[in-house]
Amino acid sequence: MRFRTAAAVGLAALSATLVAVPPVPATEITGSARAGTMVARWEMGVRQGVVKDRTRPAHPLSLHGKWWRADGENGSAAVRFGRRSIARSPDRPAFDPGRARFAFGLAFRVPRGLRALTGTDSPNLVQKGLFGSGGQWKLEILKYTGGRVQCRVIGGRRQVDVVSPVVDVVRDRKWHHAACQRTDGKVILVVDGVRAAKAARVGAVRSSAPVTVANKARSAATDQFRGTVDVVAVARGPQSLRRVLAAIG
Repeated sequence: MRFRTAAAVGLAALSATLVAVPPVPATEITGSARAGTMVARWEMGVRQGVVKDRTRPAHPLSLHGKWWRADGENGSAAVRFGRRSIARSPDRPAFDPGRARFAFGLAFRVPRGLRALTGTDSPNLVQKGLFGSGGQWKLEILKYTGGRVQCRVIGGRRQVDVVSPVVDVVRDRKWHHAACQRTDGKVILVVDGVRAAKAARVGAVRSSAPVTVANKARSAATDQFRGTVDVVAVARGPQSLRRVLAAIG
């Protein structure tokens, strides 16, 4: 993963609420593997419509709808999602962090010839839980902010949205890396090495929904991500963000 040290300037409304956090230090990505627990690592190679989980116990993703095998970032296998498509892993306690520190993220790109943002779309990248369900964690792309990545975490106490200052991740056709972490006192979003954060205590995060990639449901039209996903990772523990960043790229 490449990291930038240049200061990122966001929208004025967003800047007022963002907590100033320095760029991700290299030591946070290359430290001991014992610093956190990887809950799932899906490297998007597909066999019979299933993506294997590289952790144990394994939580495979099943693919539904219109999708294709594609090339990943560094010669790996990836999945390109089309209209009304989704990858899904059933609800499991490991994906419900409660009050524990946790992180999640993925590597993605929009190839040439695809329109990632059409109409009122806000494509979902990866999530668990639905809005209004009492618990949710989610990465999505927002059209109205210029194609920026947003992290949303909803717990028993409140909802927190953090929007990245990195602009338009869908038109440059490059690979991007997005990861979000909920700690005891803040929600941190890292996109291509640039951080944004909000101080907040969201409370326990739990839901009965599956983990989904590229959509919230197969029937959902405006939440569809039409692009390629390489690696998706979920981790828990003190260094969960470091573990996810290392996994995705």
